[in-house]
Amino acid sequence: MLQGEFDPNSTLFHLTQLQQLNLAFNDFSNSSISSRIGDLLKSLNQIWLSDCYFGGLVPPSLWNLTQLTTLAFARNRLHGEIPSLLSNLEYLTTLDLQENNFTGHIPDVFADFTKLELLALSYNNLGGQLPPSLFQLTQLSHLGQIPNNMDKCKH
Repeated sequence: MLQGEFDPNSTLFHLTQLQQLNLAFNDFSNSSISSRIGDLLKSLNQIWLSDCYFGGLVPPSLWNLTQLTTLAFARNRLHGEIPSLLSNLEYLTTLDLQENNFTGHIPDVFADFTKLELLALSYNNLGGQLPPSLFQLTQLSHLGQIPNNMDKCKH
């Protein structure tokens, strides 16, 4: 039930050994996700920022978090293209970017995602064809929209 803007200089970023960050289901009033997240919280392996009313672009520093297994940014107001730097996150098991305002094509970066089990990109403004590397995901068990109650159970 946190409300208000998310302070990019928050003392949260002093927790340099933090491995899991779950701020889901709060109202950050269209604040941006801090551009420092990937530079200061290098130990993160799970991020849940779904249903937070974040806006803006996904910060490029996020792609530095190469140990991430879970990236859940569902139901925010994020926009821009899904960058090909997503390929840096080869340990992902869960990628949930559904219900945002992402545009462009789904990048063809999935060939190295041998552990990806859940992929949710629905309800964005993505176009084009599904990338061929998507069909190489042998561990993928869920593709598409994730119901809200399933999201909550994973937290």
